[in-house]
Amino acid sequence: MPSKRILIVFPYGNLAYSPTTLEICQLLISHGHKVKLIYGFEEFWGERVPPLSGVDLESRSYSHTTIRVGKHINKFLWQPISKFLQRLSILNLYNRLSVREILFSSIVKKALRENVFDELIVVDLLPLYWAHQLGIKCHLISLEVDDALQLLDRLDIRKIKSVVIQSNERFERILGKADIRHFLIQNAPTYSTPATRTRPSKKLIYNGTVWPPFGALDMIRFVKAFPEYSLHLKGNVHKRTKADLDSIYRPLVSSGSLTYSDTYLNNQQLREYLANYSIGFCLYNFADPLIAERRFNYETAPSGKVFLYLSIGMPVVATRIRGFDFIEQRAAGVLIDDHEPGTIRLAVDTILNDYETFSNNALALGKDFSFDAQAKPFIDFISQ
Repeated sequence: MPSKRILIVFPYGNLAYSPTTLEICQLLISHGHKVKLIYGFEEFWGERVPPLSGVDLESRSYSHTTIRVGKHINKFLWQPISKFLQRLSILNLYNRLSVREILFSSIVKKALRENVFDELIVVDLLPLYWAHQLGIKCHLISLEVDDALQLLDRLDIRKIKSVVIQSNERFERILGKADIRHFLIQNAPTYSTPATRTRPSKKLIYNGTVWPPFGALDMIRFVKAFPEYSLHLKGNVHKRTKADLDSIYRPLVSSGSLTYSDTYLNNQQLREYLANYSIGFCLYNFADPLIAERRFNYETAPSGKVFLYLSIGMPVVATRIRGFDFIEQRAAGVLIDDHEPGTIRLAVDTILNDYETFSNNALALGKDFSFDAQAKPFIDFISQ
């Protein structure tokens, strides 16, 4: 297969925590392609430079201050003006965009105009929109299906060469019944036999962004109610949650029942790290408006942390959503209907009482979802 120059536009600051994007980059490099990836767009708390050997990385970001001012301008000035402009069909390229999206658009357009490439991969709808406005055919990686939906009717689907997405349900949400080649790929790591298997214990782990809408405080309340269990929080700790850990929950931290670490680890390092614990958690608090408004996005694409747990044979306790049904169907964990301490304890004890079965089932699932096998048809397609 010929070597190609491939440009990827990733419009978020959390590239280091996007396994799908990182894995695709590595697979493209391993196939002999030259890959350039432009990312950032806004400063991301807990930002890390992703470990991507052989990839030409370029970060372009606006400051927190610029984004914050932009949000105020958007709310109090631009929103009413843009609605008026829409009625008059003035500034059609911009009148459906927020101020934040307009700022990001300048980065996208500059990236597309300045770089020479054989294939373009864009992540989500905003870069796709501008690629189409500039007449460029491209491949779409869809990660956040609730972003920039107002642009859907402005897309030229004839310019979409292929789509990487997690499910047919998500594909239909953004592209309906369009006849476009699409590849169903989950946000999972490439499988390798774990060096160490997890063992039954009361050492529990919450991996990922430590943030109340993702159930962080629910887990802390659980270990406070049942201190015979220990909980480790592994990931970026939101500043408000960090303040709570240093004040309200300091006694739990001092006792050793609650620990946390925000040190960045790549996927392989993280798999080895997780093996020191017994059960992994993935929770969504749909009572929180930030989660509720993106319910479809969370319900239809299993979180990458779940597949990371499964890849080392770690059973999972997760919020009951349809995207997690496969966990229960394959007896690789327990789904819960609420996040009360008693409910969490029952789920944990159910797993511990038959840990070997749950762990073996989890490992089998992790192998089934290995990223390299899932992504091979897409890599072969773009390499033609």
